[in-house]
Amino acid sequence: MLHLDLGTSFYGGNSITGLLGDSLPATIELTVAAMLIAVLLGMVTGVVAALRRDTWVDTATRTVGTVSFSLPWFALGVLAIVVFGVWLRWLPVIGRLPNALDYHPLTNFVLLDAILQDRPELIGPWLQHLILPATTLALSMAGFITRIVRASVLEVLGDDFVRTARMKGLAPGAILRKHVLRNASLPIVTVLGLQFGSLLGGSVITETVFSYPGVGSLLVKAILQRDYPIVQGAALAIALLFTLVNVVVDLLYLALDPRLRKA
Repeated sequence: MLHLDLGTSFYGGNSITGLLGDSLPATIELTVAAMLIAVLLGMVTGVVAALRRDTWVDTATRTVGTVSFSLPWFALGVLAIVVFGVWLRWLPVIGRLPNALDYHPLTNFVLLDAILQDRPELIGPWLQHLILPATTLALSMAGFITRIVRASVLEVLGDDFVRTARMKGLAPGAILRKHVLRNASLPIVTVLGLQFGSLLGGSVITETVFSYPGVGSLLVKAILQRDYPIVQGAALAIALLFTLVNVVVDLLYLALDPRLRKA
């Protein structure tokens, strides 16, 4: 591992490091896109549910969040393919880029390669292929984030410093931005770090359903072929990525909570 020499595949003799280098960027793109969608949906719906506590908006938001969190990824993926790919024909449902598109990767991150190679025509088809798998991954996580954000915001809204800010005449928007969200962010960030591992696990299923060429798809093919060196390398790559994300979460704690910096 220290020499980045993870062996070779039983089939074809390809370098495991090279295979991971080709597939890991696709998984990172998919997971980051899913995380951004989930955070956006979860934060907005969670804050709205907290501010409209015990109203029909709160009830509807929590119900939708619970249903989306309960649905398995493969069911959401198949449903998305049937509705948006087969019936409506709005979005592509297979692969990462169209086969007819001439793409010679430098970093294998499509957005970065489009910038480095001055090929903006890559971005549109890439986003079209990314929308369905990323949204499929994000919907389940967004429901969970909604409930966590709602509970955290409600807890902070009942604190004394929020009541003091209201008595001083601060606008509700300023109170929400400067006081509530910042103090409610620690448990939310903790959940995001832990759920990133869930997204990595879900990418295995999602990439298989959408034939997306990432580490998850590579892992499934290797398992079916009993190609154990690839299985070990893919599992190691996923574990290291999850560990790095949690290190970033710990560093965010220092930025969000001044008490930790003083300690």
